[in-house]
Amino acid sequence: MNFNKEKMAIVDLLKTKEAYEVYVADSNKNNGAYLYNVKKAFNIIKIDDSKDVKDNLNNVKDDNNFLQIAEKHFTKTVNKIKFLTIILSDGDYQKVKKDNHTIIYLNKDNYQEILHKIFSKIPASNEDKDVDIKEMSQEEILDNIQNPDSDISKKLKTLGSKLSSNNLFATWIIMSLFIGVVIMQLFLAQMIFPKMRTESLGLIFGGVSRDLLIFANQWWRLFTYVFASNNPIILIIEGMLLLLICRYAEAYLGQIKFLITILIAIPIVGLTTVVVFPQLALYGPIVLIAVLYGTLFSLNYGKATLESIVANQKTTIVGIYLLLSPLFTGYHTYIYIFTALILGVAVSFVLDYKNNGKYSSLTLLGGLIIGGFLLTAIMLLVFKKYIPAFDGQTVGALWTYKEAGLFSDEKLIDMLDNYYKLPTDLRPIYI
Repeated sequence: MNFNKEKMAIVDLLKTKEAYEVYVADSNKNNGAYLYNVKKAFNIIKIDDSKDVKDNLNNVKDDNNFLQIAEKHFTKTVNKIKFLTIILSDGDYQKVKKDNHTIIYLNKDNYQEILHKIFSKIPASNEDKDVDIKEMSQEEILDNIQNPDSDISKKLKTLGSKLSSNNLFATWIIMSLFIGVVIMQLFLAQMIFPKMRTESLGLIFGGVSRDLLIFANQWWRLFTYVFASNNPIILIIEGMLLLLICRYAEAYLGQIKFLITILIAIPIVGLTTVVVFPQLALYGPIVLIAVLYGTLFSLNYGKATLESIVANQKTTIVGIYLLLSPLFTGYHTYIYIFTALILGVAVSFVLDYKNNGKYSSLTLLGGLIIGGFLLTAIMLLVFKKYIPAFDGQTVGALWTYKEAGLFSDEKLIDMLDNYYKLPTDLRPIYI
């Protein structure tokens, strides 16, 4: 019996998951598939559907393809090279070994589960395999959905599990921080800050500006600004969109990559924006939303897998909001939306290196973009040679902190005298 479909599936798994190279034989009379990797426990692998165990055990010396791979790609002798022959059959799993040659018999119905025990990077089942439905008709898709054993049904079940609230640990951490800021802003503001400058609301509750970083050394704001806002209504709307995009981003990226994306992109967006555009005060969940939307867009672009289609459809409203919201909040919002989108795409390039472990040109491009943003911000911070323009929002926020006993009056006066060098007659009347 010929198992070409299963044979090619195993070749694909070894190539993409375990970084084996496929060897194209000059002549392949036995219809076997060959792969090699000098760094793996098994250096050369042959996938066959032969049935004679004895012949297979002795075929290392007789198989010209084995010998050619050893001669072309290995410096050690044949006796020191580890050979593996995988034989597909309808029978049970068997393992036979002689010297440096191992043979395993795999049943075509459960071969992946056995391979997972030998090669750790190969998944135990096909549930993590992308299902491309681009070429399927609507009838075929519906038939697959109705069939509980189909790849589409299994993928839908896996996707539903990933989107379950029980599996979105990182998302609930983000949303808990967000809800805490909302409660503080809506209900506790007057208790914490008895006197508050309303024009500085975004900065009072964690937003970031260049002068708060440079003069007040409040670098923690590079992580808190995405939870702050000067408008409770906008904060609630963006909070709902944040929950939506976080769910799909964590489900698609996985918990670790999701958190890495946030921890890399958010501080870089904040630092670069306020340093390049010092007149801007930056705050709002829209920045985090744009970062995650850029990451998902980059990873899903051009794909027709089930996960990609679902994520694209469910997050369409997010893209529309990013496009239209600056019409109401101010055109300057486009600056940090665009910056966040670029950083989200760049981080996705870095994290989504090829499955075979080889970094692509996109990985390098992503690293260059991130490095370029950081270098620009650092240079502008180090080589600042001018007196900064007075920033009323920053001063209003620090004055609010002073009234609440969180900032000293002497430091505020020092900022006006020595940082802004602002004459007394031009200072705000509330100071």
